[in-house]
Amino acid sequence: MQVNSKSAIMISIFGVIFLGSIFYIGYYAQNQPKKLNQNEIVIRMVARQFEYEPQNVTVPYGAKVTFILTSEDVIHGFHIDEYNIHDVQIQNGEETKVSFVADKRGSFIFYCDIFCGVGHSDHWGTLIVT
Repeated sequence: MQVNSKSAIMISIFGVIFLGSIFYIGYYAQNQPKKLNQNEIVIRMVARQFEYEPQNVTVPYGAKVTFILTSEDVIHGFHIDEYNIHDVQIQNGEETKVSFVADKRGSFIFYCDIFCGVGHSDHWGTLIVT
């Protein structure tokens, strides 16, 4: 059976799109807040110089929220003033858990409070409680 070059190219393109879609869906699902039950949400977050991923997180009012934080490089901090979350150290290669009840509505900045390099002032994200 002979396969002409146009067919080979089409099959290759389809394969790349298919595998890329599966990767994207898996990545997207892993980085979305997970509901354990109606009132519990777990968010996996990666800290690296000079960003958090995801950078913006939306949770419902009244939910018990748990961040599972990891670092990909140096030690980072995690701080949310309005929820009295401070002195959290995120070590490279370790998981750090932070839990609280989202009992205030609005948008709140979380940020790194441990100097992590020259872009440190850009190391922040937004928690939105709806």
